[in-house]
Amino acid sequence: MPLLTAVQYNQAMTNIYGESGSWTPPLPAGPPPAQPGYPPTNTGQAFPPQQMPYPQQMPYSQYAPQPSRQPRRRLSTGAKWAIFGSSSLAALLVLTLVAVVAVKAVTMQQLAGEYMRLARDYNIAVAEFDRVDEQLPDVLSTASDRGEAAAQVLKDAPEGFVSTDSRTALVASSKALAELDSGEEVADANFATVDKQPAEGVNEEDLRDEIDRIKNLSKKIDAATSERSTKISSITQALSDVGRDAKAVVTSVGPTSTTLLAAAPSANNASRIELNQALARITPDWAWYESTTLSAIAAYGSAMKKVQESNTAREAAKSHPDYANRVLIEQFAASISGGVVLDLEWESVVNGFGTGGADGYGGTTQWWFNKPGYALITLSSNVATVWNGPEGVRDLVVHEVGHAIGTKDSCLAAIDASPISGELETWATAWAIGMGYTGPGNGTWAYGAPTQEQVNATMGCR
Repeated sequence: MPLLTAVQYNQAMTNIYGESGSWTPPLPAGPPPAQPGYPPTNTGQAFPPQQMPYPQQMPYSQYAPQPSRQPRRRLSTGAKWAIFGSSSLAALLVLTLVAVVAVKAVTMQQLAGEYMRLARDYNIAVAEFDRVDEQLPDVLSTASDRGEAAAQVLKDAPEGFVSTDSRTALVASSKALAELDSGEEVADANFATVDKQPAEGVNEEDLRDEIDRIKNLSKKIDAATSERSTKISSITQALSDVGRDAKAVVTSVGPTSTTLLAAAPSANNASRIELNQALARITPDWAWYESTTLSAIAAYGSAMKKVQESNTAREAAKSHPDYANRVLIEQFAASISGGVVLDLEWESVVNGFGTGGADGYGGTTQWWFNKPGYALITLSSNVATVWNGPEGVRDLVVHEVGHAIGTKDSCLAAIDASPISGELETWATAWAIGMGYTGPGNGTWAYGAPTQEQVNATMGCR
């Protein structure tokens, strides 16, 4: 095989790899064409064939490097775009799927947040509803009780017995309260709390349905709570108005009673005492609707009626022909009663004696432990007729005053002790004798004469 010169070798390498350095198909197999001047002359060193520095001993086909893989064909532009389009579509589909999953996750998260917010607010609303719903029956009960109390005040304190303006205001406010109390009833309702968080594993549709359900429940509970709150607020205001007006009525009792009592100068002492006792029971420390205040108002109304009735009756009695003597007898009895307050009343027949009864004069005395220091003496009318005569009816009046004075604490012990030993008629007769009235009208005619010891036992009671 002929040897290649250096120029030929380089040209061969260029042909094999090309100017760009890329691989080109190999030349046909076979030895290279003969070149003049080769092999070289023997002027230089000869090399064995296997040691030749040049590859002329190898077949030409062995000069070309053998590729490790088949050469790749260049793709057309259309093929490249087809591959790119397919890849882009697949990527787009993947991205779309990821986006859908992400959006769905965000949506569920937002729905869960909305559910928890609505559940929290709704459960708070349930607690508020329960509080208001439990309060309503108490308010209604209070309204009923106060309404009844106001009606009792108005009944027991009629017009003229209290401030007219205050009473008129109470009539109006109690009427408004009664209308609210008897108005349309609030419908029963019951609301249960919901879970604070959505159920585990709930799907979007069910979660949306649950959110809508809570929204509807929230509207219902808000309406129910508002209805009850409005009712409570209206009744509470009405109760406040009634309380204000009722208290004004109660407070006006004192000043009004003073005016009314001044207008009844002839009223007897019994009605005046009863009125004072009733007024003493009305104190500012008690609520107007308490039973103690209500009973005191009732007692006041009753006592004031008696004051006016007594004044009317005693004013009418002034026209009696013996009225002047009756006044003298009342004054005489009061002068020896030792401070015991007396009322004298007149009847045709007393104890069976008097005009229309047995011949003679009658008298009785009454006292009450709930009215200490007070006694009522009733005399037959003919006592006043003969007051200035010689019949000795003064002894009878002194005997009755002896009964009255025996109600004093300083005299009760003497009555109970020996020698009186609780004998009331003996006491009254002995007391009259001790006062210097020794006529038969002093009790000796009816009950016999007391001993001197018994008379002496009465001397300390004056």
